[in-house]
Amino acid sequence: MHVSAIGGLCGIPDCGAAYDETGPANATNKRIESPSINIVGYASLTLDFSYIAAQGDDGFTVVYSCDGGTNWLTLGTPTGDLCCCLLPGFCGAPDPVSCSILFSGQGYWSTQSYALPVCAENIANLRIGFLWANNGNGVGTDPSVAIDDISITASATLPVELVNVSAKETRLGNEITWTTMSELNNSHFIVEHRLADGSFVSLGRIEGNGTTTSETHYTFTHVAFSVGDNYYRLKQVDFDGKFEYSQTLLVRNVLNEDKRLLLYPNPASSGITAQYFSVKDSEAYFVITDLSGRVILEMEQALMKGEDNYSIDVSTFEKGQYLFIVLEDGKRTVQSFVKN
Repeated sequence: MHVSAIGGLCGIPDCGAAYDETGPANATNKRIESPSINIVGYASLTLDFSYIAAQGDDGFTVVYSCDGGTNWLTLGTPTGDLCCCLLPGFCGAPDPVSCSILFSGQGYWSTQSYALPVCAENIANLRIGFLWANNGNGVGTDPSVAIDDISITASATLPVELVNVSAKETRLGNEITWTTMSELNNSHFIVEHRLADGSFVSLGRIEGNGTTTSETHYTFTHVAFSVGDNYYRLKQVDFDGKFEYSQTLLVRNVLNEDKRLLLYPNPASSGITAQYFSVKDSEAYFVITDLSGRVILEMEQALMKGEDNYSIDVSTFEKGQYLFIVLEDGKRTVQSFVKN
């Protein structure tokens, strides 16, 4: 990368940054800008490059943009390097000859490092620019700049950034929700539920979004939960198999009359499961009616103490809304469901 005031010194294209500032005709203000650089998933960034910039009163400035080039800010101003004159010595050892002689003024290659600010981390549109301002006043030695070996390195990678991980009881079940502000190589999430012995089992898998800087919302509903304390956690899995766990979440499901009966799936197409909690071993009746009260199905059912699941075939039911009624010890528990 090369910016010069006087091209063609060595023909076309010109040969490098070795030009004298001769006067106002050479006054220049140029900025070379990079395209957008994708830094998603990376942090603690360092910009390194090699450069030639002569001593004098002309300006060489490194700039950056964290918004794709709308706004540019100064990262630093590298100092002019040692001179390497064309006569005598022609860039052997550091040349003791003053850079004010005719045809002199090319600098030696120097290296520079700058730590990029936090705003440059984890974005898809970082841009870097090199600004050279030559005032054309004839003062100074070399009114041009050359840049090479440009690199950006990261000393840290960012995992999937989870926020607002929560779990709560809803009408349809225990709902686990979470949000990612960014994702890096994210294959999927597994929602896990803790058993009575303390181990966790998988409830389901939710696909991730790979690598993205967009905010993403996820939801998973645990329908067949047990009365009492229910513990959940997320397992986030990368494409390479690496994984991390979220914190453990608690939903305390308290038994009341409205929660003794749970139907799923709802809506149903072929079969429905009735999850019912009984305080003792007993006999009950399961009754399904349409909204007009017409009985569609009636069956006697032996109930086990505690929570149990009962499967009912509804494949022959017409599409519409139905009431599922449990009659136990003179108590009536009702939930509605829809047949697709």
